Amino acid sequence: MNTQASKSPTPILDLECPLPATNPWDRLSWRKALLIVILPLIAIFLLVPAFLILSDRNPLAAKFFKSVGATFDRVFKSSADQDPILYFLFYFFSLLLILLIHELGHVAAGMAVGFQFKRIRVGPLSMLKSANGIKFTLQRISSLDGLAAMEIPHLKKLRRKLAIYTAAGPFANLMSGACAWLFLMGHFSDGLQPIFRQSLQLFSVLSVLIPLANLIPYLRRNGMFTDGARLLSLASSRAKTRRWLCIIALNAQIKAGARLRDLNRIWISQSSAISDKSLDALQGLWIAYLAENDRENAETAARYLEQCLERFRIASPEFQKMLLMEGAIFQAWFRDDEQKARIWSQRFGSSKSMPLLNQLRLAICMHWTGRRYEEIASAWEQGRIHIENLPPSPAHDTLKRGWLEWKNQMDGKRADRQALLKS
Repeated sequence: MNTQASKSPTPILDLECPLPATNPWDRLSWRKALLIVILPLIAIFLLVPAFLILSDRNPLAAKFFKSVGATFDRVFKSSADQDPILYFLFYFFSLLLILLIHELGHVAAGMAVGFQFKRIRVGPLSMLKSANGIKFTLQRISSLDGLAAMEIPHLKKLRRKLAIYTAAGPFANLMSGACAWLFLMGHFSDGLQPIFRQSLQLFSVLSVLIPLANLIPYLRRNGMFTDGARLLSLASSRAKTRRWLCIIALNAQIKAGARLRDLNRIWISQSSAISDKSLDALQGLWIAYLAENDRENAETAARYLEQCLERFRIASPEFQKMLLMEGAIFQAWFRDDEQKARIWSQRFGSSKSMPLLNQLRLAICMHWTGRRYEEIASAWEQGRIHIENLPPSPAHDTLKRGWLEWKNQMDGKRADRQALLKS
């Protein structure tokens, strides 16, 4: 059999190729965190006896270890025995504080140019603005970093606003580091304990090094651009800047209540034009998929969904679950393949954590491919009632029209099925 000839143009979607493997350390569980803490301790207990034995038998090794010990003595001069542990704790909290200052710099600059606060994350702690107020959550992370998300209501002079917003994070770090250093240079710091002085010195140094590293232009392993890469693209890369601006404009259209099929096609083309492994590419391809899905262009939608699945590794856990669910919905609705739809639905497990309408979309599509029309009618009615109870908004009206239109599509397809069976 010629497997090359039968290979699908969407091999991941059609289960001919596996999803991109995620690094097992991308999701930091408590077991992995405990292992990270225990392994250095085990290494210390194993290495210290080895150093002692080596020092006794080798004069050069003894001299080297003596110089290392003298260096540590100078670092922790006039400190108590527990000060190295305190120093480590201050180092950790300094990193969190630097991240917080960085993200608050982005938020403050964003609000200054007219953006609206949406979410901020520092390490595992997130603060999210919702309809019910401010919500705090804890989440698993794979690296100590931060994130600021803003809503952009107006697109006028957006390039300049984005440059200010992006540069404000590193600038806030540099300013806070300079302030800490000036405090240390003044007479106000004369009475500080050595451990606090050392911690402020560490904070000052990190407040310079971390933003400078963040200004190096590169694409991170998690698909995010550094601030330096953002500023460089705003200054020199018209394609990447255009993609970023188009994604923002499309999200503004969606929030304003535009039907997905009616989104600006030029913006969709520009937002999905660059095929890198960034979150920008993933977001642009996802919007393009949703638009083609709403237009019932199955094959074009399949190609966009395939490209999203190729970037599965960099998606957030919530977005990964959405992609898996969409694979099941696509196979059920467009391909009418119950077996593949069931495999996709089994990959993401329970859908109870998903929004209710997404749960109902999946249930309706799975019932559709199984020809369970009474269950379809019940699930669709449940969705209609849920939509009716949503607060009024432009997006609400669009959602209601789309839900009613979907029922008409199902009625038409059901009639075609029955006519095909009779023939």
